[in-house]
Amino acid sequence: MFLHQFDVYLSMNSLTLLIFTGFLGVAQVHSVRRDTSTKSVPAPVLELPDRTSDDDRRSLTVLRQAIQSKDPLTRIIAVQAASKITGLESWLAYALGDPEHDVRLAAVESLALRLSPRALRLLRSVREDTHEDLDIRALAAALLLQTRTPTEAP
Repeated sequence: MFLHQFDVYLSMNSLTLLIFTGFLGVAQVHSVRRDTSTKSVPAPVLELPDRTSDDDRRSLTVLRQAIQSKDPLTRIIAVQAASKITGLESWLAYALGDPEHDVRLAAVESLALRLSPRALRLLRSVREDTHEDLDIRALAAALLLQTRTPTEAP
């Protein structure tokens, strides 16, 4: 019988796992370096309607900066804000490809608020994407079930 003792050491840049097998007296050290780089997110394409005023353009510029931010929490807020503005489904579609899990989750939730044909198509594509995390796919599936009208067949 082998006894295993695990010690975990966290630092700002790495995780070190020390595994000591008591019976054999063997110690193994495994280090995993955390990714501390700040990844920049490529710019989304935003086509503004011709009727957009200068004031609206200034606001959308700030929102565009937020959705491109290196900070995932800022991107989440930008995605939530974009869900409240008509015509920004392309930004929500862009956020579905974000490297940060919680940003993609916010994008799925935001698409469910839109209820446009494009938003529903995007939710269906998330549900069917076998490369996406299962919790995000499940949320998309649940939100699609909630958006069905009584006349729609399952």
